[in-house]
Amino acid sequence: MKKVTILLNLFLFAISGFAQQSFPFLTVDGKDLFDRIVFTGNSHLNDLYHDHTTSSDEFIFGREYIPYHYQSRKKPLLRNEEERSALLLSGGRSYLLPGLQYDTFTDEVIYSDNDLIYKNRIFQVALNNDYITGFDLRFFHDTMTFRYFRQESDTSFNLQDGFYELVYEGECRFIIKHVSTRAKYEGIYEYYYKPVFFISNRGPYYRVGSKKQLLALFYDKSHEMRQYLRTNRIWFHNAEKSQIADILRYYESLTRVIK
Repeated sequence: MKKVTILLNLFLFAISGFAQQSFPFLTVDGKDLFDRIVFTGNSHLNDLYHDHTTSSDEFIFGREYIPYHYQSRKKPLLRNEEERSALLLSGGRSYLLPGLQYDTFTDEVIYSDNDLIYKNRIFQVALNNDYITGFDLRFFHDTMTFRYFRQESDTSFNLQDGFYELVYEGECRFIIKHVSTRAKYEGIYEYYYKPVFFISNRGPYYRVGSKKQLLALFYDKSHEMRQYLRTNRIWFHNAEKSQIADILRYYESLTRVIK
């Protein structure tokens, strides 16, 4: 219980350096989930957690994550049923973590510590995005690399701040926003997932959902690009993200020839 209490103390309130923002824990039926847990002072919380647990603690800033979708058949957690390992980037350091999850509806990274049990359930934390540079989800057959994009630090970024999968980064760039929308079905919210593609041709990002939109980005080489798609039998509506990355590489090779 001491271990749980220390972790909860560490999670709850904004630590010195938070962007004047607190992350209070949610309540269920109006009752405090933590039943009068006494909070320690902000100082030395990192040392306390490190001394009483076997996990690194620097990345653990956030609030409790309550699975709001527990009744849903379609859940917003990305590839939830697949086993994975994960690499979290925070504060200039990397952490190998098992079971890290990404909520595509709330755009949150969810951390679970199987060694921390509270009220007969594994404790989960929605990490504070301000402290996360990115993360990798490593599945059996592939790895998904996510980075947090924000306009404040990159004035050329023209989309909404958040986590995007970084698929290709060259002279052109290809990112994917993994999102879920919510709809009520028979009194229960279901979450419908759909990836959204964005491509940058040495400039702002544009949403690309069709072959026509893709070719419009490469209008100066549209003939060659059409021929490439035809030769390689690439149909945009069912193309793998690796194939789209190859398309961008091919376009870059064409433009380098005339330089």
